[in-house]
Amino acid sequence: GAGSGRSCGVISRTMKNVISRDAMNQLRNFLSKAGRVVDIAKTNTVLVSDDEANIPRLREILELMDEPARSSSRMGCYRR
Repeated sequence: GAGSGRSCGVISRTMKNVISRDAMNQLRNFLSKAGRVVDIAKTNTVLVSDDEANIPRLREILELMDEPARSSSRMGCYRR
């Protein structure tokens, strides 16, 4: 909050492989008490504000969430 001495950072990411609302809901689990996340549905973008120290981690989490889905073909059936 104001006067806490902490720096605030802001990032945004336009999601390509997931719905921004879903990413927003998952990202809430990783925010500090000061953190806020907003879904901009029109552009499928997630906007995040949090303590500056948490921003790199949140950016990495968003990138991981937005990776293309892995092919399920690798999950073959195995015979005994």
